[in-house]
Amino acid sequence: MISDFKGLGGVNGKEGKVGECWYHERTKVYFDDFDHYKMIKAMCRLSCNVCNKKDGGSKEFNSVEQLKGHLLHRHRLFMCGLCLEGRKVRVDSLLTFAS
Repeated sequence: MISDFKGLGGVNGKEGKVGECWYHERTKVYFDDFDHYKMIKAMCRLSCNVCNKKDGGSKEFNSVEQLKGHLLHRHRLFMCGLCLEGRKVRVDSLLTFAS
């Protein structure tokens, strides 16, 4: 267990292994367990479910706005703004709508 986080130093926006821990940039959290780090990283990934199902790949986005733009322009799908703001669920579990 780490009791002094000062020894980890700054990560300067870099994600990954820092000393004995792993740093996740989006949540700004250090993990001492690699499996937990991988799980949170996967849960926080912003990717297009439509592309993932079609291509088997994962096109990732840096923000929800980029993902919304991609869904609109590429697939003509919308994400509910109220759901994005008010629901406490992961973005990848939200439904998309054709109109």
